[in-house]
Amino acid sequence: MENTGNIDACVFYIPSVPLTPNNMQYVKQQREAFLKGVPPPDFPGGSGESQFSDRATIADIQSEAGKVAMGLSPIKLNGKDEKSKKLGQNMNAMLGF
Repeated sequence: MENTGNIDACVFYIPSVPLTPNNMQYVKQQREAFLKGVPPPDFPGGSGESQFSDRATIADIQSEAGKVAMGLSPIKLNGKDEKSKKLGQNMNAMLGF
């Protein structure tokens, strides 16, 4: 499907911070919505861009930081203490990494 309207159409996927279980759950839901081309969980329902031939895909996210923000790559925490490591492990586990 192609956007044949008179104006551009777009969907925004906004990263969720800070690292908390609730925010990670949102990122997980948002990632699934993005992969399906449907609106993220905090937008009204509908098919979104799922039928558009030129909708955004993983290939359009060029930076590693963008992939991490969308839950498509594991989170890398620079903290060396055990608490930071455990936080990173828990958040990545919620995302399936």
